[in-house]
Amino acid sequence: MPMWSLSGYDTFAGEAYPLPGRFLSQRGAERAAKWRLSVLELTQPSDTSGGQAGIQDKVYVHCPDGTSYLFEPGEPIRPGLLVRTLWRLGALNG
Repeated sequence: MPMWSLSGYDTFAGEAYPLPGRFLSQRGAERAAKWRLSVLELTQPSDTSGGQAGIQDKVYVHCPDGTSYLFEPGEPIRPGLLVRTLWRLGALNG
């Protein structure tokens, strides 16, 4: 079965790194990529990293046919949703 996957790219260090997960569809992979960019916005805020145009890490989507592309969300990433979700799951409760 064809699978989609993700990888990250540390712009500052110039190194790629694997990201967890395998996805059955492009939509699933892109939803996970958007989630990852939300995490990056929390850990590498745009106001200090320059965001996706600066040194903030990048996320690539790898297609089943062996091609890859840089994921660009097309809309601003809102880390507040991520924070609320993590809070509800107990991940931020000490």
